[in-house]
Amino acid sequence: MIYNGCRPDPTDTAQRKKWPGARIVMREKKRLSLASAILIVVFSLAAPFEPQEKNPKSLKASPKCEVHCSLDMTSPFVPDGRQSLAMVSFKVVFPSVTFEFDPDENPLLGRCQVNSGKGKGAFSRLVLNDAQKGEERLSPRFLSARPLEFSADLAIESEPMAEDEAAVHSRTAPEKVRLSFWTEWERTPIRWGSELGSASLPDLKIFFEVPFRDLIQGKRFSVTLPYEGSYPEDKGTWKIEVRPAPKKK
Repeated sequence: MIYNGCRPDPTDTAQRKKWPGARIVMREKKRLSLASAILIVVFSLAAPFEPQEKNPKSLKASPKCEVHCSLDMTSPFVPDGRQSLAMVSFKVVFPSVTFEFDPDENPLLGRCQVNSGKGKGAFSRLVLNDAQKGEERLSPRFLSARPLEFSADLAIESEPMAEDEAAVHSRTAPEKVRLSFWTEWERTPIRWGSELGSASLPDLKIFFEVPFRDLIQGKRFSVTLPYEGSYPEDKGTWKIEVRPAPKKK
């Protein structure tokens, strides 16, 4: 609005009194400022979150390999009323495994990874010991079906923190990483017993170190470790082997 050929200044109090239309201009400016602020907030909230894209060049992955895990265990008969296993032997194969290292990954998510899927295992021996209390010696029996096959898992258990941070700066995989392997009896636990009682086989688990930098490069690796059972008489060995996956014909 223009009066006498000049535009009033809406910030001038005297002019606002003289020209009431100036108050209208001031209100309109305030409304426009408020509307602009609301639109900015709305659009900022509505904007989709875009996660940072990974740099594929930073990811180091091993060639495909196989991981074989086996256990051979024996335990003698002891006449103290225990329900124990005399022999256990099984082997698990993870047919398609890759080891990965990404220095740009969040350390909480794990810069070192093992992609293994489920392993397939099978028993070759599963034998029960007799049970005895006093003068009576009994032959126990299985109370559940013995599984012909079972599944197992393989995972990164922990990364050495000092080595891990050094690896980030040098952008090379840590020399060693700790893995874990464990069986899964799922919904068919292995149970056995006699008139003296019963027992069941818990999932078996082992932790072991691997030369992670070598595995990234596709090198072979094997280690043999002692089995630690429920009783001091339990004797056995774990064997873990990483070998190149066979080439498809």
